Amino acid sequence: MRTLNVKLSEFKSEIGYIGFAEYSNLKVTTPLDKNDILKFLHYYYSSNKVTAYQNKTDHLPFPFRTENLTSADIHKIYDNVLFKIKTIFRSFEKGWENFESDLKRFESNLESINIKLRELNLCYPCFMLTIDDFNPKSNKINGLFNEMGFIYDYFFFIIFMNPSGNLTTLEISYD
Repeated sequence: MRTLNVKLSEFKSEIGYIGFAEYSNLKVTTPLDKNDILKFLHYYYSSNKVTAYQNKTDHLPFPFRTENLTSADIHKIYDNVLFKIKTIFRSFEKGWENFESDLKRFESNLESINIKLRELNLCYPCFMLTIDDFNPKSNKINGLFNEMGFIYDYFFFIIFMNPSGNLTTLEISYD
């Protein structure tokens, strides 16, 4: 993941990175809305924090410039986020060599994610950002992508809350 001081769980994946980050030090007592998500993203994933984190790891930087995001950039999903992700993934088929075999592996990864979501007892609605919503030169995309040629084939970032009010993020990405 892209931040420190959280409990991380990473899955092995043949076609990308899958990771959960559990924020047990952060408790929410009211239902989340998009403005809460923007505050969370800015606090934990602001450009200066992710650049510092990237210097300590070999991960690509968080692709979004949180200070430029608005609530319109965040998808609020009321159920079955994995279906939404699979639908977006299917839209990449054109020009993707070996798409059908990669789709089967991606679907297998989604089954593992679904099991983990149930284990963590995560609640809907959840909130999602996907890099597919933006032009790579958008001011909402981290400038390092343009300067250094970093590219994600796909990047899904989902924020859930559990019944205790703790937030958990899910990142599904491939670079």
